[in-house]
Amino acid sequence: MTDDPLALTSRRIFLTEPPPDFDFDRDLVVGPWCFVGAEDRFPGWDRLPFEEPIRSPAELKSACDDTEQLALLTAERLGQDIDLGSGGSHGSRYWRSLLYVWLMTCAQLLWRRYLYVSAMVERHGNEPFSVFVHPDRRAWPSLEIEEFYQRMNRSRLFDHWVSSIIVRELCPPSWQLIEIREKPEPDLPTGCPTVTRSRLRQLLGHLPFNHAHGVRVWKLPFSVMLSLLPRSTHLSDQTETETIDRNIEDRFPDAFLRLYGRLVSATRPACYGADFSRWDAWASRRRFAPGRLFVDNLGSQLTENNFLTAIALERGERVVGAQHGGHYGTSIATPVPAHSEYAGHAFLTWGWKEQEDAAAKFVPVPSPHLSRIRNAHGRQNQKLIFIGTCMEVYGHRFHSDPSLSRWLVYRRMKREFVGGLNGAIREQLAYRPYEKIKTLLDAPYLQRSFPDLKVLEGPLVPEMLRCKLAVIDYPGTSFLEALAANVPTIAYWNPDDWPMSRQAAPYLDALADCGLIHRDAPSAAAKVNEIWDDIEGWWRSEAVQSARRAWCHRYARTAMLWQWHWAKALWQLARGPGTVSSIPDPIPGSAKSGS
Repeated sequence: MTDDPLALTSRRIFLTEPPPDFDFDRDLVVGPWCFVGAEDRFPGWDRLPFEEPIRSPAELKSACDDTEQLALLTAERLGQDIDLGSGGSHGSRYWRSLLYVWLMTCAQLLWRRYLYVSAMVERHGNEPFSVFVHPDRRAWPSLEIEEFYQRMNRSRLFDHWVSSIIVRELCPPSWQLIEIREKPEPDLPTGCPTVTRSRLRQLLGHLPFNHAHGVRVWKLPFSVMLSLLPRSTHLSDQTETETIDRNIEDRFPDAFLRLYGRLVSATRPACYGADFSRWDAWASRRRFAPGRLFVDNLGSQLTENNFLTAIALERGERVVGAQHGGHYGTSIATPVPAHSEYAGHAFLTWGWKEQEDAAAKFVPVPSPHLSRIRNAHGRQNQKLIFIGTCMEVYGHRFHSDPSLSRWLVYRRMKREFVGGLNGAIREQLAYRPYEKIKTLLDAPYLQRSFPDLKVLEGPLVPEMLRCKLAVIDYPGTSFLEALAANVPTIAYWNPDDWPMSRQAAPYLDALADCGLIHRDAPSAAAKVNEIWDDIEGWWRSEAVQSARRAWCHRYARTAMLWQWHWAKALWQLARGPGTVSSIPDPIPGSAKSGS
């Protein structure tokens, strides 16, 4: 390492946002995330040749599976250490429920970034570079798990530090490391249970129905119902079924494992360390009922919920998870649900029963969220709404979505779609971005090519229910909402960028056969041009509606009285072992209605 500016080589590598004098011909950045928030200062940056270490759905799934197993093994080991230090006696289910999501996020964040740095070292390791790294530090303290996710999603300094520790580990002799001092960031918000809520929990215990997307005012009636339902005495429902690959560390380089241990130690929240006994005691004082169903989210990022759920599992309550958005059932990679949300007594889905090879008791029920907009489309304007998703090029997890550099291709496809529309149709176009902190911006990107493009802001669903046509370029929650509401919809995405589960294939094929789904932007634009003068005639055709109904019944199920279906499913689950009955799935292309 050197601090002498005269000793610097003329070529530079940046691990975070580069300076204004960045030279496109000589300098390098480690990945596309380095330009997030600074795109307007570096025109043409998105044409740079970025490394892409994960190139196929098979590699994505392998990376996801391996890091999941590493997190499971780490949760078991760390839990035993915490137990020894606190004098506790918790079991493996408790520790997996409490620690898995944090450890999995650490493993996937670090492994993806490790692969990027390794690819850069392999390609440029023999060339002289000055590499600008974050000053070394031992810890990024946080009180609770919420702060860890705040830092991961918002802090450029933390992200720069993660890349820097990898470069320090893998640095070839021809690279010179230069520490750079950066301005401190504002403190992150903290969270803890309020006094009022804590006292209420002390009086009432915890509500047996704690969380499910869209349930709202029905939480209390369902909680009363769960309190009155039978409590299963079948202890087999609570036995350990999780298998851990105890040789998983053999699949990773020693250097990565050292860095992983360091990242876990540096980001370990106080609630899993010095404050563990206080949080554990707080949750343990709640009243739990062995054998009772407890509906909650096992994959929570809230400290309070994590401790309550872990204790509920250990006290013998049967935790039931519930789907709360898109990608469930349809994706091949499920980093959070596979070993957390799916690991409870059962998981309530929006209609599907299988997702790749995931092992769980999946119970199809109508979605409360989607049921509120069931067949609710009523055209009131001539708008064509073009709906995008957030482009998370930081890549903290291995999801079934575009690789980090492929997000740039995804964004360019938007420009191809808008450019492919007839002029009169484009006048009716309004683009709805999904922009968050630390994501690429798409509305300004599109407006550089189409200055008159209107941008739609505010709640999306009410606008969809009034529009003439919705166009969606990703298979997420908005796609499910549009089809459940019977909004005339055209969708497109590259299937290699959004790898889907094998169970979803026949339903996707049926949607493609009727022209609803397309593989690329030009094809989707051509379809819009073709049907624009008679969208209702196309949308109401039997081929389109049959494919839509089959998809909705399987992946976006709705019902006018969804409460009855949920009550029936919970009642059957409360009775103990056995299969929960459900409506048979329609065959894609049949006329049977499920939505």
